[in-house]
Amino acid sequence: MHPRGRACIIVPESGFGLRMHGGCLMRILFAALFVFACAGASIAQAVDPALLAPGDDVLFVDEIVITERDGGAFKVTADLYRPAGGEKLPGIVIAHGGGFVAGSKDAFGIPEVSRYFARNGFVVLAVDYRLLQHGGLFPKNAQDVKCAIQWLRANADAYGVDTARIAIQGNSAGGYMASFAAVTQTSEEFNASCGSPGLDAQPPAVDLVVAWYGVHDFTTMTHNLVKAMTISYFQGIKDIPAFKKHISPITYAQNAPPMLLLHGTADQLVPFDQSVRMCEAVNAAGGDCALIEYPGVDHGFIGERLGTDNADNALFVTAKWLRERFAAMSAPVAPEAGK
Repeated sequence: MHPRGRACIIVPESGFGLRMHGGCLMRILFAALFVFACAGASIAQAVDPALLAPGDDVLFVDEIVITERDGGAFKVTADLYRPAGGEKLPGIVIAHGGGFVAGSKDAFGIPEVSRYFARNGFVVLAVDYRLLQHGGLFPKNAQDVKCAIQWLRANADAYGVDTARIAIQGNSAGGYMASFAAVTQTSEEFNASCGSPGLDAQPPAVDLVVAWYGVHDFTTMTHNLVKAMTISYFQGIKDIPAFKKHISPITYAQNAPPMLLLHGTADQLVPFDQSVRMCEAVNAAGGDCALIEYPGVDHGFIGERLGTDNADNALFVTAKWLRERFAAMSAPVAPEAGK
């Protein structure tokens, strides 16, 4: 546990270094991006080699139907990415941003981010959960994300996923989805049937969680843009404090798996304090949370601004953190290779 429950804050320095605060025990250097060496036996026959585009190094399966909602009126779909090769790899479920009313697995840089993680040795499942206009009132949208976790577990053999190493990641509203799914993974109240015995037999369990500039505490949001997002999410019941607390991940911080948060200090949509307070709450409860602070940086600096120094840094640090955490688990992780 960090001293007095403080967030472990990591501040990028000039020259791509990282400065560590709050009792952090590691130092990450922004060096050449790494990839995993993929070798070993071929994965299950369900993976069709023809799905690899000529010259591509990433398997891509699009429009997978996770489950059907509202009598089939809405299909929860996802795209899967994994590197070529045969060994079982860690899995990541990605939830997109968009303020609960916009965004998709095809927007905000999600395809590029997914391919980045796949090329670095992860099996990625990017999910389209229900938005507000599609009936995605709380907790239905979060339950869609949880069903994506269960789908990845149920299909682990087919796509070469190590079910002992599953993470969830999201940005903005997707950061909320990732955080909430992680801290309520054992909650009967917030879990629901996925409409399939095979999926329902799997737990919506994750071992790690990463949230980029996400919402963690609805009770403290005061910024006008965040208020608008809150109104959309609550659909008119934004003034019920008990409800806002009930749906806030920080309320369940004691249940958090190891967590990595990335946030710009000049975020005009989701205040930086959202991540600070969440990390402090997790660490105060005896958990493990690290916060990477990007001084002077606004919202959406990763997926929407790919190719910038901050975005490249964030992708590298996220992949490195996931890799090191998974490496500490029982199953071996493939060695690093050059970019």
